[in-house]
Amino acid sequence: MTAEKGNEPRLDVLLKEHAITCSQIHEMVNYSDKMVSISLAGIGLAFTYGVKESSAVAIVALPFIALGLLAYFCSVFYSIAVLGGYRKCLEEEINKFTGLPALCWEKVTTKLLHNSIPAIGIVVVLGLLYLSLCAVAWGNVSTTAGEQVTRMIKLAYVGGGLFLSAASLSLRTAHQRSYEPTFPKWPAA
Repeated sequence: MTAEKGNEPRLDVLLKEHAITCSQIHEMVNYSDKMVSISLAGIGLAFTYGVKESSAVAIVALPFIALGLLAYFCSVFYSIAVLGGYRKCLEEEINKFTGLPALCWEKVTTKLLHNSIPAIGIVVVLGLLYLSLCAVAWGNVSTTAGEQVTRMIKLAYVGGGLFLSAASLSLRTAHQRSYEPTFPKWPAA
């Protein structure tokens, strides 16, 4: 490596931090993939049970189940985006030390992935899933509860939609907001 003399310890720290950050991102992605599969299967089973057994309570509960899962996924994806911004900063700092464009994954994915049509499409599909479940449940609410409870449940559906809208807007900018292109200067050795 062509690291400046006396800065090798800092480069070692940056490389270790980069490896840890990459590992955290991979773990979160792998775990969220499994959770998506399990969650969609669970929603499908609850929906099937609600329709088959004519259980209005199961149908009314579906949007809340979906909202909890979507909030969890927003949290995970937000964390991944923040770690990605930090990783980009680490990559740029490592590249400065080596004098080579050795690490550029986040530079590439920022342009190709974070605000791409597939990334935005996932958010849109999840939002449509929530809205669809709310639409199905909306008519069943009044058959399961009194007037006051019905209003509260419908208000909760609307609140959930507003929450998901705010979370999706926050997700779109999380990567860029977490990216801070300056590290403190280390004293010369």
